[in-house]
Amino acid sequence: MTSTIRHGYADTPRGQLHYRVCGEGPPLLLLHSTNLSSRAYLRLMPLLRGYTVYAPDLLGFGYSDPLQGVPDMNAFAQMVIDFMDALSIKRAHVFGLHAGNKIGAMLASTWPQRVERYIIAGMTHSLISDQGKRLASVPDYAHKLRETQKVVEPGLDLRDWALLFDKLSRIWWRPKTINREQVADAGLRELEDEVLDLLHGRQGYGAFYRASWAFDIGAALKRVAAPSLVIELVIKREAHLARQGPVLEKLMADCRSVIIEMSDNDLLYRHPELLAGHMSEFLSAR
Repeated sequence: MTSTIRHGYADTPRGQLHYRVCGEGPPLLLLHSTNLSSRAYLRLMPLLRGYTVYAPDLLGFGYSDPLQGVPDMNAFAQMVIDFMDALSIKRAHVFGLHAGNKIGAMLASTWPQRVERYIIAGMTHSLISDQGKRLASVPDYAHKLRETQKVVEPGLDLRDWALLFDKLSRIWWRPKTINREQVADAGLRELEDEVLDLLHGRQGYGAFYRASWAFDIGAALKRVAAPSLVIELVIKREAHLARQGPVLEKLMADCRSVIIEMSDNDLLYRHPELLAGHMSEFLSAR
């Protein structure tokens, strides 16, 4: 078994998908969120021992080919099916973070024969199954993406640029609570990862956001039969939102939930072992 992360390209009908892969064992897919790529899982992948872990870059993100047209969530899910077909993966465990969990819901509800177990992860706002309430929980992003329709380059309009530069600014000026030595090492690596993901995904993430917000995840989750785990990330900024894990447990056929009191950035970049622990426990359960 090897924990070395390797790179590859999968040829699909819609273009080449870049992916990272490591380990040996049953296949496990990690689906990234709107402003990330497979790069976000570099710290997590080697910790998921006993699985062949695949982390693809969706079209329009990372090192994959550009995104074509105006895709809905079904089209993003079809990218993953095409990726699985290209690598002869008949069935896999699926993990999705934030908008990636919407792809996971589409896969598990529409192609149940391709999904062994499903892990839906995200901060509380991302797990709200009621479409209206979910959209109301992210008004800042919605506002920025509705400001203007003027196109500044093919596939990228001013709404996307506004969101891009807002996110870059918030990353750059993010308050640091770690010491100077850590900033020079881990902090700069994290900054580099996030900025590169935003720049590489500038052509895709506006479309991914809009597909995510148009998707009725509640209706999809009701149809999911695969054993499922909800990983709810709880932060103070969302203390006004009700916990969604118990809601999804009642909504889905075979589901349990856990809470991690941490943001997605802290979890992925500083404490991936916590996420790996919950995932491994669930995936190995009989």
